[in-house]
Amino acid sequence: MNNYSNKETYIVFFAAITIIVLLIMSMIKTPVEVKDIDEEKETMMDLSLLDNLKLPEKQEITNFKKVKKEVFFKYGNNNNYIINDGRRVYQGCTRYLENIAIIDGYRFGLVRIEWHKSVLTWKGIKVGLELHIVHSDVESNQVITFVFPLSLVDLRKEFFTDLSYHNQPTDVATLNSLLTRIDQIPAYYCCTPNQGAMVNFNLCPIANLILIQKYFYEYKMSQNITWFIAQPQMFDRTIGLNIRSKLVG
Repeated sequence: MNNYSNKETYIVFFAAITIIVLLIMSMIKTPVEVKDIDEEKETMMDLSLLDNLKLPEKQEITNFKKVKKEVFFKYGNNNNYIINDGRRVYQGCTRYLENIAIIDGYRFGLVRIEWHKSVLTWKGIKVGLELHIVHSDVESNQVITFVFPLSLVDLRKEFFTDLSYHNQPTDVATLNSLLTRIDQIPAYYCCTPNQGAMVNFNLCPIANLILIQKYFYEYKMSQNITWFIAQPQMFDRTIGLNIRSKLVG
C-alpha cells in the first residue's frame, strides 16, 4: 500500500516539474522570435532629414487669372451643428434646394461653409485663415467654391451677433455674422469629427459680399473643382485665432 502511494506521489511530482519547465520555456524568447519582433518595429525617421523636408508651397492669389462671373443668389438661413474634423471647421447645409446660386446660368446648391488654415498668399504675404462657400451641381458633378482669404482684425461683435439671428434679407455684406462666439467653435479630439453647438447662419450677408466683388481669381483645383478667390476680407481676430488654434492641419 505504501509503495503504491509513493509511486503516485512521484508521478504527481514529476508532472508538476514538467509543467513548470514548460512554462519557463514558453516565457523565454528564442533568437528567431526576437529577430521577428525587431523586424516588425517601425523605424523612426532620422531627425536630420527634416532639414531637407519640402513642404507644399502656398499659392499666390494674384498669379491666377482674373475672371468676372454672373452670379445670382437665393439665400435664406441655415441651422445646423458646427463640426471640427481637424482639417476644417464647417457647417453642412440642410437646405440644399433652398439656398442656391446661379453661376453663369448654371444652378448650384449650397453644400457647406468651411474655415481652413490657408494655402494661399496675397501679394507675397501669407494668409492665415480662409473661408470657403462650397456649391455643387449634382447633375454635372461640378463643385464651385467661393474662397475668402481672411484678414484678422479687432472688431465690435454686437452688431454681427444681432445680424446672425436675423433671418430677414439685409443689404449688409460681411462674413462676421456667422460665428460670433468662441464657444460655438468645437475643439478637435482625435480621431473622428467633433460636433459643436447648433448655430443659425443668416446667409444673406455672404451673398451680398460675393455680389459686390468686381472680379475673382480663378484657380482650377481639378477637372471638377474650381475656386473663385476674392480679395482679402476683414474677419474678427478673436474668432479667427480660435479657429486656427483648434485645427491640426
